[in-house]
Amino acid sequence: NRGHRLERLRRELMEEGEQAASRLFDKHPELDRQRLGQAMRAARREAEVGAPGRHWKHLFQVLKDLGLGQE
Repeated sequence: NRGHRLERLRRELMEEGEQAASRLFDKHPELDRQRLGQAMRAARREAEVGAPGRHWKHLFQVLKDLGLGQE
């Protein structure tokens, strides 16, 4: 289902960083790079200092808003 695909994509972005983002942008060149990049950086900073929270959830919402996880 879409939620599982979005969750997998979010986990890949958090674990692999720029490599996963590059693959995503190659596959979806129309994506808002700035918005996704900001969400990724905020979520990664948050994860570095403790448990994921607001930014982790926001990254999921950004991925959903960008129309990902439907394929």
